Amino acid sequence: VTTPGETIHVKAGTYTETAQSVLAVGVSIIGAGATSIINSTLTGTGRGAWAIRLYSATLTDGNQSISYIKLTGSDYTAPQGIQIWERNNVSIHHCTIESFEYWGVEFIYPYSMGEPNPTEFCDGNSFYDNIITNCAGYSTSGYAALSINGQDGLLVYNNVFTQNKVDGTNGMCIKGVDGINKNVKIHDNEIYLPVFDGTDHWDFAIELWDCRGGVEIYDNYLEGCIDIGGKINTKGDSDYSVWIHDNTITQTEQALNSHTRGFIIEGHLNNEDIIIERNYIDYVCQGIGIGQPSITEETVWKNIRISYNIFNHIGLADSKATHSKGWGIFWGDVLDTQTFDNFEIYNNIFIAKIGTYSTMWGIQIPGVVATNIKIKNNIVENFDYAGIFGYNDGDLDVTCDYLWIENNCLYNNGN
Repeated sequence: VTTPGETIHVKAGTYTETAQSVLAVGVSIIGAGATSIINSTLTGTGRGAWAIRLYSATLTDGNQSISYIKLTGSDYTAPQGIQIWERNNVSIHHCTIESFEYWGVEFIYPYSMGEPNPTEFCDGNSFYDNIITNCAGYSTSGYAALSINGQDGLLVYNNVFTQNKVDGTNGMCIKGVDGINKNVKIHDNEIYLPVFDGTDHWDFAIELWDCRGGVEIYDNYLEGCIDIGGKINTKGDSDYSVWIHDNTITQTEQALNSHTRGFIIEGHLNNEDIIIERNYIDYVCQGIGIGQPSITEETVWKNIRISYNIFNHIGLADSKATHSKGWGIFWGDVLDTQTFDNFEIYNNIFIAKIGTYSTMWGIQIPGVVATNIKIKNNIVENFDYAGIFGYNDGDLDVTCDYLWIENNCLYNNGN
């Protein structure tokens, strides 16, 4: 079926597909719901082995959708589910997608991370009202249930993502590590990962790199953290690079690993105009982890605001602790190759857990060459090392100029 405007109707029943289905431009698929089951037994390696592929060699208007079907990888026989390559105006909605070994769904324009001046993006795409279960495999870099790269205005909403495979095989739920995305909106999703213990998977529910303005993540429930990184995060024509607000981020029990985080802000070259506000974060060991110890090149951090968030039960479970763990805002290392200008921490609540082992500090002054650091109107409670903390290890030229610490309530901190 290749004529634009035509639709393939999938009646209720179970269908086994042994080969790849290539969907022509303008052709849609619609089923009867979860009773229209397509089992893919396609095998292969590499990023081309997708059960259903929407591929164009140049940027093309797809004007099509896939909806109301259940697509499975036949208990991880098939490596990958659906790929949309260089197509605009494609929607995937009201689908159930499950049991693919490595990747569930991918929207992609093939940029490489760090592209300084991208000129083309896929636009008009959407992914909503889907159930995606166990479609991400584990590797050192991580696979994903939903991969997004080179997108402008992609909408991801009202989906339920669950990763609960056996230990050592779980990837991420939403990932864009080649990145180069702008105006992407991720909202009203539920995302479930196993409790992170540091051995069998990353703690990333959402990992986006190289955001180029207008990226918004809001009103989600996540059992896992949000990671913003890459080489260039900038606001472009928008008011912000990334705005993360009104999410609930939690573990189902007290953190089992010191690298269990609510947010991560990492980057290699340029990280600007990131806003984190009005989120509720619970049972993590680090409220926000910033920086990468492995970064040695010159890196700029600028205009990052953290405001009106609640960080509760910060620390490590007593069963996993051997010494002090638990930080509200933590810098990964002190490096004089990095600079930070205008870091605002306003109107937050940081509360450490109380247990057998002590915790560390609530707010850390950036461990880089920093200017204009503003820590105001926060409540910081129960951190055994310090409420607010900054240091230079003596070997690096780490400084802080123009520092405001005002109107904070620091209660029951210090040992």
